[in-house]
Amino acid sequence: MAMKKYAVLLLALVLAMSAIDVEAKKKKKRRSRKPAMQEVIVPDAAPGAESYNDDGMVYEEPDVMPKYPGGVDALVKFISDNLRYPEKEERSGEEGKVVVRFVVEKNGRIGRINILRSSGNRHFDNEALRVVSLIPRFNPALVGGKPVACHFTLPVSFTLPDE
Repeated sequence: MAMKKYAVLLLALVLAMSAIDVEAKKKKKRRSRKPAMQEVIVPDAAPGAESYNDDGMVYEEPDVMPKYPGGVDALVKFISDNLRYPEKEERSGEEGKVVVRFVVEKNGRIGRINILRSSGNRHFDNEALRVVSLIPRFNPALVGGKPVACHFTLPVSFTLPDE
């Protein structure tokens, strides 16, 4: 009889420990979710610079901002030529805007791409990230006449033509 009590107690203890472990994992998952991004729209620059742990700084306001070859019109054309409207959203008439921030590296390549403001639709968000990752090299930002890494903010709009 005493053996049964210990077996039941041991089973209850194991179940209790398992329940605690499961609850701890759930809490950890809840805590590990990415926080909602704040809406921060920066035309191209904001005062100051942000430290980055590679070989220098990622500037917010360099002497000369990075420029896409051909200018803003060419950049808009590149995005519109390469942007694929998600099928489901196109059929339903859904529109949205994603604000993407990336770094134009010293060599003009695009890197460190992230979403500053989500559209609230993962299909739009993923497509905005995809098309921004395709952008060819920029002419890099300059500080003191030398190329530097610089943040660049770009809104990507998903709009359907008026019928």
